[in-house]
Amino acid sequence: MNTERFLIGKPKNLDLNHLLLHDKNALTGLLHLTNNNNKNINCMNNLTTSPQKKLNFKEIFKERQELFSLSLFNKKAFFVFAFILFFTGQIFAQTLNDYRSVASGNWTTVSIWEVYNGTNWVSATSFPGENPGTNDVFIIGGDTITLTASVPFSFNSLTVGDGLGSRSTLEVSASVDLLTLLVTFTDDGFGTWTAPSNNASVLSLPVSAAVVIDGGELDTSNPCNHNKAIKIGGIVYSNCNGSKADYSFEDLNNDGGSIYVAPTSNSPICEGETLELFANPAGTGSTDPTNTFSWSGTGPGGYTFSSTSQDPTISGILSGTYNFEVTITHNSTYTNTNSVEVVVNSSPTAPTVTSPVTYCIGDTAVPLTATGTSLLWYTVLSGGTGSATAPTPSTAAAGSTSYYVSQTSFYGCEGPRAEIVVTVNSLPTAEA
Repeated sequence: MNTERFLIGKPKNLDLNHLLLHDKNALTGLLHLTNNNNKNINCMNNLTTSPQKKLNFKEIFKERQELFSLSLFNKKAFFVFAFILFFTGQIFAQTLNDYRSVASGNWTTVSIWEVYNGTNWVSATSFPGENPGTNDVFIIGGDTITLTASVPFSFNSLTVGDGLGSRSTLEVSASVDLLTLLVTFTDDGFGTWTAPSNNASVLSLPVSAAVVIDGGELDTSNPCNHNKAIKIGGIVYSNCNGSKADYSFEDLNNDGGSIYVAPTSNSPICEGETLELFANPAGTGSTDPTNTFSWSGTGPGGYTFSSTSQDPTISGILSGTYNFEVTITHNSTYTNTNSVEVVVNSSPTAPTVTSPVTYCIGDTAVPLTATGTSLLWYTVLSGGTGSATAPTPSTAAAGSTSYYVSQTSFYGCEGPRAEIVVTVNSLPTAEA
């Protein structure tokens, strides 16, 4: 087997975009390192290298959502894990019914494709999208795949390029429909439109589809005219020279593709904390101030949510797993929708304590005790900085002093504080 073809999308350099694109599951543990408030404690146990990769539209953008949180990485930890993933993530980058090119030719030529059968790459018996059930399609290895007719059935995604140094090309030589919600031109990926002069070559994608330029490019060489176009939802989104369209191919190359949203959040959070949602618009037109956003959310107990803010916040959300979806609308015409899953962890109850604790002046005191997990001790009911070391009361003077203790869950959620009152009694005086 050709090793380079087996390692789909192995990057020329250690590039996070490639790691995210080609094996989301292998990054599970790494991404736990970056969650807010450091709520996942045992990061190594969360590291997963799995052969199950799902590169459908929403999953790929879910992977890309993490790119907007990279500033939170501990850089040393990132590079350690990235080197591990460089060798593990690329091998496990195939899923049942994925297709990859093995030669140049027409899309409908079956012999130029291999399909992953769940165990091995084998010669295909149909071309991608000829029948229902195609998963993800990869044009790699310097191959040129030509579209001369519409593809009958939908599939998850198309990725052009593998970052190995040879240009891989999607050639659109007629007006064709491609029923996928995501087309990505990654490193060494190239898109070209080659219909004869004065004939249209149009790549038509469904409503809410996205074309992502992630290291690749669209051909802008002459002749560059409006007959070479990309339609999304039946509307011309871009053509080669930008005439009769909102954007040119050069605009897409410069701005990272067509408009899309890659929502993120500050999840996981704890009950009582404020949830923050971020739409993260990207691509051409993403900075247009007239863009509108529409959020909806669902969760446990019939929970629903809606907002028209770009980056809404939510208070008082209870524990559970929620799904929030955002749609961006550009020029009142183009839309893109994607979702983000949010986890709200429950907070523990207050630890069990014995109170009051009584001493006499001068007694030898011992550290206070409580029953709970990951205890934090305080001298105030709220605020302050907790200590993992239990305090030892002073018995030097008579009086009562309050101490407070909370417990923290595995996910870093701190519960309410329990009070322990320490009373130091005066010694009795001798009778005359």
